[in-house]
Amino acid sequence: MDVIAAPTPGRSPEDTLRQTLLSRGYLRLLLLCVLLGVPIALAAFLFVGFQHELQHWVWESLPEAAGYDRAPWWWPLPALLLAGLILAPIVTRMPGRGGHLPVNGLGGPPLGPDALPGVVLAALATLPLGVVLGPEAPLMAVGSGLALLAVRAVRQRDDGGGGGRGLAGEDGPRPGGTGAGAGAGTEAGTEVGAGTGTRTEAGTGTEAGTWTGTEAGAGGGGSGGGSRSAVVLATAGSTAAISTILGGPVVAALMVVEAAGIAGPQLVVLLLPALLASATGALVFTGFGQWTGLSIGGLRLPEVPPDVNPDAGDFLWGVPLAALIAVVVSLVHGLGRATATWTGRDTARRTVACAAGVGVCLTAYALLTGRSPENAALSGQVALGDLAAHPHAESVATLLALVVCKGLAWGLCLGALRGGPIFPAVLLGAALGVACSGLPGLGTTPALALGIAAATVTVTGLPVTSSVLTVLLMGKDAADQMPLIVVSAVVAYVVAQFVRQLRVRRSPARVSAARAG
Repeated sequence: MDVIAAPTPGRSPEDTLRQTLLSRGYLRLLLLCVLLGVPIALAAFLFVGFQHELQHWVWESLPEAAGYDRAPWWWPLPALLLAGLILAPIVTRMPGRGGHLPVNGLGGPPLGPDALPGVVLAALATLPLGVVLGPEAPLMAVGSGLALLAVRAVRQRDDGGGGGRGLAGEDGPRPGGTGAGAGAGTEAGTEVGAGTGTRTEAGTGTEAGTWTGTEAGAGGGGSGGGSRSAVVLATAGSTAAISTILGGPVVAALMVVEAAGIAGPQLVVLLLPALLASATGALVFTGFGQWTGLSIGGLRLPEVPPDVNPDAGDFLWGVPLAALIAVVVSLVHGLGRATATWTGRDTARRTVACAAGVGVCLTAYALLTGRSPENAALSGQVALGDLAAHPHAESVATLLALVVCKGLAWGLCLGALRGGPIFPAVLLGAALGVACSGLPGLGTTPALALGIAAATVTVTGLPVTSSVLTVLLMGKDAADQMPLIVVSAVVAYVVAQFVRQLRVRRSPARVSAARAG
């Protein structure tokens, strides 16, 4: 099933697009995206709901059962050590290594069905123990993996059980699916993966995104149409899985589009299945949430500070503050890159060591502030909601301690553990923005909004998606804050690119090459 019609000489791009959209194959693909969106969203809902329940048990029910009114200061030490001990054999022995490294963003070739057990086990067994990462990356892996599992089943049925293995794990062979054209054979050539999301390199900015290329067929026959269908289905599966936790189906689909970096007919061909799947996923999440009463812990702000109109002082302080947040998040991401390099050798032991280091950072926060270590642990959705609802409940010193301790813990997690990179970064940006809101002329609401926007664009490298996500999070306050949100996102994106360029120039390999020259 080829989803993109080949350009015909003398035919306009509009005609080619219309031919694609009205073809039987593409209409079947849209229907399949809707049908797959329901079970994928249901699996994602159960995944997130179970993870949230485990998190509540570890950090609230278990301390109460032990006689504490909250998690004591030392609680992260054994919890994170256990997380490291569980994760070490997963990343060294299981297919897919438990998922992509968070420091590489949400991108990378999709993990095939064989890697799903490791991804699910790594997420459910370690994230509730206090790992400073979000659930978005495992969810996207689950969504794309289940979609590719369906593609594999269909291909095996159509080919009578023949064909290639399909998408393998991170370190395994690349796709060798069955070609879809005349003289189809095993595709072997220039595979350009089928992943979804953003791939952050050296901590800032984005490289790549949605891998939407085609494969060169071997033997002069394969058209790669089946592989293009797999690309679209894997993308739709990912957006269905994250449609609610990242602010809704519009944000999920927009993230795919902006990360893809494509335009014209290809953009429309990819966008429509993503929108359908994400809307279906959001509907399933909402319905089952109301039916079961389970919380999915999505990224949302139930309450926000009072709305104010940004004035000249907000912009005068906002621009340098957005730049500062971009620098801080970029530097922490650089720590994640260094951690990933360090754990490349003797991975099992160093993974455990990094997890223990995360526990030390969280314990330090509890000792320095007298607060529960849970405030600095985990992904930060709950803490972000509390901060937005009561921005003046914490002192500036406590907020800065949160930025330092959680930032260091996040950096270690980015390079050694498994999960999503976005949620903790959003909390760091919001905390740093609110901490600076006492500056003369800078309001609390503008500071919160610009902090979220600047941190999100720095970690994702997607300025449009980051701006839209911030607008949705701010709710009724968004209309007045939108100019400042957009300006902050642009400033943070440019500063993040500058920091990245400096890091690349000062990398050991580049310095050695310059000296040798």
